[in-house]
This record gives sequence, C-alpha cells and structure tokens, in this order.
Amino acid sequence: MLDHLLRLLGYVPATSSRLVSDAPAAAEAPLPAHRLSAASFDFRKAVCDDLCFSYEDGEDPFCYAVGRDGWAPLAVAGLALVASVRCAEILEAAIRNRLWADGPTVHGWAAANAGAFDAIRERGDLAPTLMERPMNADDFECDVIPRLSASEMGSEFVRCWQRARAEYPVFFLANSTAQIALARHHTNRAATDAASYALERCGIWLVVWFESRGMHVDREKKLLKIEGYEALFYSASQGI
Repeated sequence: MLDHLLRLLGYVPATSSRLVSDAPAAAEAPLPAHRLSAASFDFRKAVCDDLCFSYEDGEDPFCYAVGRDGWAPLAVAGLALVASVRCAEILEAAIRNRLWADGPTVHGWAAANAGAFDAIRERGDLAPTLMERPMNADDFECDVIPRLSASEMGSEFVRCWQRARAEYPVFFLANSTAQIALARHHTNRAATDAASYALERCGIWLVVWFESRGMHVDREKKLLKIEGYEALFYSASQGI
C-alpha cells in the first residue's frame, strides 16, 4: 500500500545497482574418483598396452588412463560385451589388477560407463539379410566372425582372456629356484604360449566383429570409439 501511494506522488523506487546476486553460488559437484587425475595425465609421455596408457612420473610414479574419453580399450569393450554379473566382475578385476587401483574407484568407473557399454551391445545385432545368406566357413574372419551375436563374441573373448591371464591362487613375494624351473618346463610353456596365441587371434576377431557393425577401431592403439565413454585416470605409488 505504501509503495502504491508513493508512486502516485511521483516517487519511483530506485533499482539495485548490484551486478552480482546476493544468493550464494551453487557449489560445483566433486569429481568422481576415476576422474581426479584426468587433468594431470600426459598422453604424450604414455605407452599403451591392452588395457591402459601408462607412464612413470616423479611425485606419483605410476600414472594410468584406461583409454581416452570417447575411446575404450578394445579389451575393455570385449570384456563388457556380455551383460552379466560374472563378466562385470572379470572386467573390474582386470582393471584393478593392472592398475593396482582400489575397488570403489574401478566400480564407479564401470557404473559411469554402463550406458556406453549397453550401446555397443545393442549394435551387436546384424541385419537379417546377412544372416539369411549361406555362410562360407572357408572365409572364417570375413564371413563367420561377423555372424556371431554380442554374447557369443563376448563370451569367447572373456574365455580366451581368462585362459591367458590365469592367476596363481597364492601371491609369491619371490620365486624359489624349483618354482622357476617348473614355470620353464615345456608343459607349462606350451600351455602359456597356446593361451597367449588364442587371445591374440581372438583380439583380431574382435576387431573384425566391431568393424562389421560400422564401429571405428584404432588398430594401432587397440581402441574402440564409443560415444560417451569415460576414461579412468589413476595415479598412485605402488608398493607391497
């Protein structure tokens, strides 16, 4: 009422000259654990293997990146092709063992990429026209591998991965002379070589399988382009 009366008498309330709102600024959401080291990771220093980029630094000697944003390691994509609890456990264990990272960080990364992994599974179904054509078993990589479903291709890769990366049930701080001789025995060497070769071949089949779905593979770096994929960055000092 007073404001209305003052306006009738010719008084106009002055507008605020403040350019900044008095309301407190909203706090930025904290970064998830798998992104804490993203800004400091230097890909120019890194070398890559099946699961990650890595290099040694001064303060945190071991620095890792599981792929790049938008690009997942081919092995990660292969291990994620089957939507099952067991395969999810195998994938997370592979990352933990390679990085020596803590479980919650790796689990948070896997959860953040659930949608990206679902997307590559959905692209696993080929057009019915290909499936209706007679299969040429002699053209194995070009005509047999593309016909596999996502679960078939994924389960084969997981099986080859487990055989080649089988772990000892006991962690040894050092090997005895007898155990070293056992590891070098032709029986063990033959089993190890066969498993490594099978995984290498299955990795090639995985490339063919993804490319047959129109997905882009960086064959040199062994990366698969996946929209929305978040890389896991991890830096730590490793010790027993």
